[in-house]
Amino acid sequence: LRAQLALDGGEAAAAVALLRALWSDAPATPGIPAMLGRALAAAGDVAEAEASFRRSLEDEAQDAGTLAQLAALRLRAGDADDALSLGLRAAALDMRQPAVHMTIGRAFLALGSPGEAVNACAACVAQAPAGAEAREALAAARRAAGQEAG
Repeated sequence: LRAQLALDGGEAAAAVALLRALWSDAPATPGIPAMLGRALAAAGDVAEAEASFRRSLEDEAQDAGTLAQLAALRLRAGDADDALSLGLRAAALDMRQPAVHMTIGRAFLALGSPGEAVNACAACVAQAPAGAEAREALAAARRAAGQEAG
């Protein structure tokens, strides 16, 4: 709980330290690798975050949230193919994650499939209509597809 509060409060380094200590004391505790991955990503340590998410998936291969977060990291790292594959796995497990639809859309856009990007980003906007980032991603996908932004 303290680690989550630290992470929510913008104290990513503190959350990482707390989670690493917890993991060393109780390495079999479910959920720690995924939470550590989120904290590491927030702290800017993308390589360690990815490794932590992958460790988490070894135990919980069907965790849509972890798959979605790993997909977003892979996209940030420039691997749109892997991001798309992970994002589609996450969406197949849980379609109610707006962020995964945006990652899928951005991956399709990076791979040169703007029509597919529009569909994925539109799903994101439908689930999170107030999200400015989602609307911006949809507008970019529509521009790339040669569609009106409206």
